[in-house]
Amino acid sequence: MYVSDEKNQFKGKIEKRILTSLRKQYEGGDIGQIDRKRIIPRIIPIIDDFHFAKDRERHIKDLSKYPRCILFVDDIFCLNIEDEKLIGQFSHFKIKELTSYLIYRFIKKWVGLTDKEIDIYKEIDTYKDIDQKIEIIKSVLGRNIDRGIMPAYPFFILSTIVNYETFSSKFDQEITSQGHCYQALIYFYLGRHGVRVDEIDTYMNFLTEFASYIYREEKYEISPDNFTSFMELYLEKYNLPINQEILIEKLSPIVSVDSFNNYSFKYPYFYYFFVARYLVENIEDNEVEKEIKNIIGSLHVAKNVYIAVFMAHHSRNTKILGELEKSAEHSFNEYKPVTFVKDEVKFFDEQEKIIVKAVLPPASTTPENERMKRLKIEDEQEQHQRDLEKKRKSR
Repeated sequence: MYVSDEKNQFKGKIEKRILTSLRKQYEGGDIGQIDRKRIIPRIIPIIDDFHFAKDRERHIKDLSKYPRCILFVDDIFCLNIEDEKLIGQFSHFKIKELTSYLIYRFIKKWVGLTDKEIDIYKEIDTYKDIDQKIEIIKSVLGRNIDRGIMPAYPFFILSTIVNYETFSSKFDQEITSQGHCYQALIYFYLGRHGVRVDEIDTYMNFLTEFASYIYREEKYEISPDNFTSFMELYLEKYNLPINQEILIEKLSPIVSVDSFNNYSFKYPYFYYFFVARYLVENIEDNEVEKEIKNIIGSLHVAKNVYIAVFMAHHSRNTKILGELEKSAEHSFNEYKPVTFVKDEVKFFDEQEKIIVKAVLPPASTTPENERMKRLKIEDEQEQHQRDLEKKRKSR
């Protein structure tokens, strides 16, 4: 039985909600005609957004009568349970991101969705298409800069591919297509949760101001008191024609409210997207212009890189592009441009045989085998990075 009640926070007895779901989800689910002692062992409750529930401890006790139960909660749910013995009987699972190997298999299946027979020449084009899409995925996920700003879940990967293919047919510039992937996902979330087209600007403006407030506070999440302060400032500056509770409810895929009622953006890319939007929209403000220069002047910091990328998407302002150009020139001003004259490539000529042997695979191998070896190395490197992050967090 699937049960979700974020709005009412699971008030009352959980069993009533489960039996109500039984009536709605199954034919012949008339509670009056069912022997509860017989049916209860056959029910597996699937409780979504359980971290919003009031009286969670009581609900968990009531759910113990079911032989199996699945609870979907946020990352800090266990910290807010007073009696840890209540959750001791549960096994804990977390959705893992796709590794490089699984991303490759995912993209390969997508590209291979055809009934046509693939000859050797078509196979070469197929590998080219796969590699192109994987590079796009890595760029959108943020993997080419740091650990990324978007989790490598199938939904995000597939959405990115579909959006890219849609926009690339209309635009001839890759940066435009990739930038629209983020914006399309945000519009998708808003539309899916009932935001009308004529309301989009209100929600986008609210998210932009919310991101700027968090940025100024130098945090990634804010407490309930801070959020109240933000709302007071927002209402002094803007008219909000939407009820606040409805607003937060419709923004739930983008703005996360955890078990302690702390507010934050659900994924980093939302945060960076709207921070950049605020900066480019207020570039005429002297303080904002200084902040933009500071960000572009400190691109060794990962978050500044992401914000700069989104600023380039949101605006074609010559000030921003000029600062980016200065930063690029400054980063490499100690190096001479490579001209590939004979003296410069002399080292490669001397090591030609060694380089060729090291780079080229043996004649007996296949492209697929070589890809598997490379992907295995990437997976090992990613796992090593995750292990290091776990060690840092545990200290």
